[in-house]
Amino acid sequence: MKALHTFLTYFTYQMDSVVHLVQELDGVRIIGNETHELLQRVPAAVEQVFKIGSMEPGAMLFDASKEFEASNASLSLGKTEEYIRMIKERLPEAVQQCIHAAAAEHEPAIQRGLLRAASFGKSFLTDMPPHAFVSMCRNLRVLNAVRDYMVGIPLTYGELEKLTMKTLLDRLVFRRHYCLAIRICDYLKIPKGEGASRILGHWACYKVQQANVDDEEIARAINSKLGETPGISYSEIASKAVDCGRTHLAIKLLDYEAKAADQVPLLMRMNKDDLALEKAIMSGDTDLVYMVVMHLKDNLTLGEFLMVIRYRPVALSLYIKYCKDQDRRTLVDLFYQDDQFMNSGNAFVQDSYSEKASYKTIESKMNTLSKAQMSYQQGGFQFYSKATEEQMKLMEYQVKLEEKYKKTFMDLSLSDTIYQCILQGDLKVSEQLKKEFKVPDKRFYSLKVRSLAESHNWLELDKFSKARKSLIGYEPFFEACLECNNIIEAEKYVSRVLPENKVTCYVKLGKYEDAAETAFAHKSEEGLDLVLGKCATSNRPLVNRIQEMKAQLRQRR
Repeated sequence: MKALHTFLTYFTYQMDSVVHLVQELDGVRIIGNETHELLQRVPAAVEQVFKIGSMEPGAMLFDASKEFEASNASLSLGKTEEYIRMIKERLPEAVQQCIHAAAAEHEPAIQRGLLRAASFGKSFLTDMPPHAFVSMCRNLRVLNAVRDYMVGIPLTYGELEKLTMKTLLDRLVFRRHYCLAIRICDYLKIPKGEGASRILGHWACYKVQQANVDDEEIARAINSKLGETPGISYSEIASKAVDCGRTHLAIKLLDYEAKAADQVPLLMRMNKDDLALEKAIMSGDTDLVYMVVMHLKDNLTLGEFLMVIRYRPVALSLYIKYCKDQDRRTLVDLFYQDDQFMNSGNAFVQDSYSEKASYKTIESKMNTLSKAQMSYQQGGFQFYSKATEEQMKLMEYQVKLEEKYKKTFMDLSLSDTIYQCILQGDLKVSEQLKKEFKVPDKRFYSLKVRSLAESHNWLELDKFSKARKSLIGYEPFFEACLECNNIIEAEKYVSRVLPENKVTCYVKLGKYEDAAETAFAHKSEEGLDLVLGKCATSNRPLVNRIQEMKAQLRQRR
């Protein structure tokens, strides 16, 4: 006989009990002092299957399933076959009705009967996808678990669809049913990041709020449960511990955090700046180190700040790099307090020649170099101190030269300053600079030759070449004249050039015949080859003459 299902369920309450009616998605909840019932209209799928005299395919399939389960005789099997033949064309519809009816039922026994009927009907179908049946079985198992009186979430299937499984899990977490929530996630194969890991994170945050449990014990319990579970952030749990005033516990938990970028900000928030700096340095992340260093700089005096970073080379070097680009004044103070006199002097020198220095007055530049000299002296770096002193003297000369010639001399090197003086015809000042700064004779010779040639002071150049024997030879005189396109003057010095270089000079002048004769006179076959390479296509008679010279040289060997 079919189960009798009424449209409404009636409940009797004592007259003095308080009753609350709460409207739901698919019914009304009646909440009393001791009972909690659901009043709803019988769902259509249940009515189709269980209504007395129902000829719906779902009802026929349910009866067929019952007959099959009780089939001890051929008579029962015959009834089963009869029911199946009656709904053969509507068998997919019958399966769906049984599945939907199971979803609307609250009694596990009735659910199982309906799902067995649906499974029985599916066995006759070859093209029906199993997803709907499997999904319903899983969802009903979850619903039955949360409907248990120990959990107390009596949801209907319609409410679960509206609520979504994620929200149901959140409600379980808020009620601290962590174990059930994790089992549901594992059963439904929800990704760990969205399921078990997230729930464990909530559990850990609740765990740190247990004031009656020791910090060490809580930290070990959390780590043993969470381990290296993906999706777990120990920094979030530690942040919760900080909110609860448990700093020691937060530090313990941060030891398990793999990402330094999550550790360091929280340590800074707890005023554990030394530990934060150590973690940042160990991570190798320069941006993280800079973040801690700048935080320390803003919150400590300069002396305290330097004491913190002095014995941490990575932090110190990064801060020095920052100061070089952004804060030169602090850089100098840093070197001075740390007795780094060489670096301090170098910083002053760089400041005097930086782009900003171009807008400074000469007095300001001299003052900066004076500070650099003092730093070098304090550190015992005599060479650097002397070089800085000489640079200041040179700048004094350059100021006078600018006033005299109305031309820029500042920031020129010593060699360039001498060169410009000779260009201006001020040989006296050039000699003074040579003597004052002890310029080597060969360098001065070279500078004077090139500058006299560039200024086209050929008479002075000739006098200079005859004044004494040249310390650099006469090739530089020849080259200087040639560079200024004065072939006549250049030719004057060929006779005074070293013999092995004369051939090259004649070639540069285009005098190939003289070059060939000179090479032959010095028995230089290489020189003849050089000339031959230059005139091979332009002077056939000379080519023949050179070939004869080469033959004669070979015969003399």
